Amino acid sequence: MKVFPPDKIRNVALVGHSGSGKTTLAEALLFRAGSVGRIGTVEAGTTVTDYDPEEHARGISVTMALAPFEWRGHKVNLIDTPGYADFAGDLHAALRVVDLAVFVVSAVEGVEVQTVYAWRIAEELGVPRMIFVNKLDKERASFERTLRDLRARFGAGVAPIELPIGQEEAFHGVADLFRDKAYIYDSGSAEATDDGEMPEGYEIKGNAASMLYHEPDSRYYAATKAEVWFDSVESAEAAGFSKPGSAAKSEAAANDDDTNESAADEAEEK
Repeated sequence: MKVFPPDKIRNVALVGHSGSGKTTLAEALLFRAGSVGRIGTVEAGTTVTDYDPEEHARGISVTMALAPFEWRGHKVNLIDTPGYADFAGDLHAALRVVDLAVFVVSAVEGVEVQTVYAWRIAEELGVPRMIFVNKLDKERASFERTLRDLRARFGAGVAPIELPIGQEEAFHGVADLFRDKAYIYDSGSAEATDDGEMPEGYEIKGNAASMLYHEPDSRYYAATKAEVWFDSVESAEAAGFSKPGSAAKSEAAANDDDTNESAADEAEEK
């Protein structure tokens, strides 16, 4: 049995509302890491983390389950937590021992009550958090709507580091803003595109200082290292971009106010 030093061990919890896809995500991670030879399904009762007969009968997780795997020289102890309020005790226990909480949110239903509950617990415990938007290929899925919902619930600090390519049945990849690459799934597995080889509607430039949305008369900017083209104004605004010149206008307005105040002061002195 391989032994890992403490600095090479990470405890990660999958948390969120019941039905958001935590167990399915756990299966995908285990398969990608090579820990399992095939991906099980909740419906068939063949997942690694839902092993209890009660879970098979209900089709939900009723207890937290540990699923370790190795990734790039590290051991990751993945903890799949139940999403129902009835089993919140396991959620509390998991969040007290993890290094990271991954919040799995459905792009169809959006932020649900148990997700908010788990976020508050993680926040109180000081647990680092990241969000995985799931079910982007389902009918009525919307990344933009989900992002707006996340920001409304958890604050404007929620920022995407990956953007979906397509939505609902047309969803077929993600654009990674950190690596300046897109990952396309048309062949059934992820195929990374190199810099400058983004799909239609998207463009990433490694030396760009901002993220842009292009339409005939305006561009939308955000502070990232990549440049991306969106397919709608709503998509850009949902990702937190603002029209260029708005900051400059605000600064100019502030300068005008200062000038007016100085003029008023001089008039009073005279």
